[in-house]
Amino acid sequence: MIRMARPVQLLTASALCAAVLVPPAAAAGPPPAPRDPSAPPSVRRLDAVGDAWLGAGVTRREGDRTRAVRPTVAQPPGVGGVDVSSWQGDVDWRGLWKAGKRFAYVKATEATSYRNPWFQRQYDGARAAGMVRGAYHFALPDKSDGRRQADYFVAHGGAAARGTHALPGVLDIEWNPYPDGGPCYGLGPARTVAWIRDFTTRYRERTGRAPVIYTSTAWWQQCTGASTAFGAKHPLWIPSYRTAVGDLPAGWRAHTFWQYTEDGEIVGDHDVFDGTERELRALADGPAPSAGPVDLTGRSRTAAGDFDGDGAVDLTAVDDATGALLRYPGTGTGALAAPGVLGPRGWNAMADVTTAPRADGDGADVLAVRADTGALLRYEGDGAGRLKAGRQLGPRGWQHMREVSAGDFTGDGVGDVVAVQGVTGALLLYRGTAGGRLAAPVTLGSRGWDGLRSLAVGDFDGTGTADVVAIRPATGELLLYRGDGRGGLADATVLGPRGWAGMSGLCAGDFDGDGVADVLAVRTDTGALLRYAGRAGGGKLRAPVRL
Repeated sequence: MIRMARPVQLLTASALCAAVLVPPAAAAGPPPAPRDPSAPPSVRRLDAVGDAWLGAGVTRREGDRTRAVRPTVAQPPGVGGVDVSSWQGDVDWRGLWKAGKRFAYVKATEATSYRNPWFQRQYDGARAAGMVRGAYHFALPDKSDGRRQADYFVAHGGAAARGTHALPGVLDIEWNPYPDGGPCYGLGPARTVAWIRDFTTRYRERTGRAPVIYTSTAWWQQCTGASTAFGAKHPLWIPSYRTAVGDLPAGWRAHTFWQYTEDGEIVGDHDVFDGTERELRALADGPAPSAGPVDLTGRSRTAAGDFDGDGAVDLTAVDDATGALLRYPGTGTGALAAPGVLGPRGWNAMADVTTAPRADGDGADVLAVRADTGALLRYEGDGAGRLKAGRQLGPRGWQHMREVSAGDFTGDGVGDVVAVQGVTGALLLYRGTAGGRLAAPVTLGSRGWDGLRSLAVGDFDGTGTADVVAIRPATGELLLYRGDGRGGLADATVLGPRGWAGMSGLCAGDFDGDGVADVLAVRTDTGALLRYAGRAGGGKLRAPVRL
């Protein structure tokens, strides 16, 4: 991490005005003397909780496997940064700024008993130098459950509240660096995955943001059993002291941060953000809050999907006046931010607009039926809030279908398409293929779907496969048809009480990050958008909240 600490350089008044984003808070009393900063990471002693740092377990367990001999430590392309802990003590932030470093992550906590005594001084120092900064938590899953450690982290530096220009907090989950407990802390893969899910879910509940996950590919393979449950929702920070990142943990297609050396100047651990400085600051700022209640009057064809790869479900809607496809970014806590344009004009020429999950986890795609030609078009999302040009998916004739929706009905990780056939009232299932095509349709369930409307697809019981909800206008009930994961549907149960006949624009997605789909619906008379939170196990919906 650090070879030799340097004294902090005082900024002149002119330099301070040029560098400071916000005046730093006054530091508390002097923290204790730092640990031996000249000790190379490989020989540092880890005697008690609190001694670990970002990559401590990687250094101990993987050693030369993550290293490559090279004459100099050159920063890879991207935005340079560093990570520090109590091992560094006072940091020469100005020197790091002059060296081109633009962000810093500071260790805040470990387990539920350790707080970095240098945290506030290091955190404020990075900010005063003009850097974007964030906090990380070193996880010890054998000490307490994930929710408790998330709460402890949030309470002691990890909150990263919107408006503070702080990067989302980091869950450092890696090889156990201490002598007791084994490399995976004595937990099997299932318990490890459950612990990570508890931590990340609780952190999102408390902060509204998805935490970054720092881990090594080898640890993830061994200790989680190569789980793919987190790659689509959480930015990845990967340690690799080679000239390239190498293989990524299961579930991730790309990394966000790369810890590329522990032998860099001034502090040792140097990192790089895979993007531009503007994108880094956007990650720190988070989505802008909505200016007020969402009014969908004059907007139609709503759908849900994660279009910017932040793990939060967004809402899309067509502006009937302009024909633009709008995106309301989700916050991950059930709220929506102010809208922006996702697609160019012309979307009011579409009879149906829905979203489809991408098998590669790189955001969501949009499916749309052209009213004039009957073509089903697929607009691939790039995972950064943009759509590629549309391409036709299968033969024409979709003008005879309605309630087109998509989801994984067969449990193979590939999106399938369902639609109600206008002539017969049958619900047809078009299985998706790995090559992005659709198989010939099969009938899904019995006929009579022409008596339902506002069909939406989501995982309402947490099984990982798609279920269907729809309004029965005759009774005003919202019905749930559970998917069996094999392309079949169970008989209907009532998910919502009567009164749904006055709703339109249904869409489903996990808007609050609890692993269960919620329902969004528009009140036809007022245009108000309501969210009905789902319950674990597919129980009845909670009382609505206006967005």
